[in-house]
Amino acid sequence: MLPKVLSQLVEELNRLPSIGNRSAQRLALAIAKDDYTSLAQAILDLKQGLMICQYCQNYADQKTCQICLDPKRESDRLLIVSSPTDLIAIEKTNNYRGLYFVLHGLVSPLNGVTELDLRFDLLQAMIKGNQIEEVIVATNASLDGETTALYIAKALAEFSQLKVSKLAQGMPMGGDIDYTDQLTLTRAIENRQVI
Repeated sequence: MLPKVLSQLVEELNRLPSIGNRSAQRLALAIAKDDYTSLAQAILDLKQGLMICQYCQNYADQKTCQICLDPKRESDRLLIVSSPTDLIAIEKTNNYRGLYFVLHGLVSPLNGVTELDLRFDLLQAMIKGNQIEEVIVATNASLDGETTALYIAKALAEFSQLKVSKLAQGMPMGGDIDYTDQLTLTRAIENRQVI
């Protein structure tokens, strides 16, 4: 029903996460209707100018990202996240002032992702190159997240002085117990706090 160029755009938009076919069609038709040349240019600029920070592996527009360059960061703590979106979420809390390491994925044998794909060698080099005293593992509470956390602990075993911890897991604020899955309830009970 759509012209070939519109159909191609729908297909490309459909490849984006959380964009279904209907949303892709709406977006493609909106792009066709109005002038979004600046959007196209921004995408081209992104692909040409985006870099990976040489230290933390976060996205950057130069060799070293702004977080790694910030002299006010606590350089003895390192928080490991699976994606830049996790880093952004943690930064929004304004609670963590240490350094980061971004894995850009999780170990997932079923999907063919191994620990070699996540560049644990760069993680080890970052720890060796800094005076890191504590590593906080902030992977998702999923099978892949837990598997990744175990691989991280194994990769960091050679650093005997290093304190390795994991984010506490349990009931979300405002969550109803009767709608909570068994694993989350179990973790909430195990990680209970004195009131």
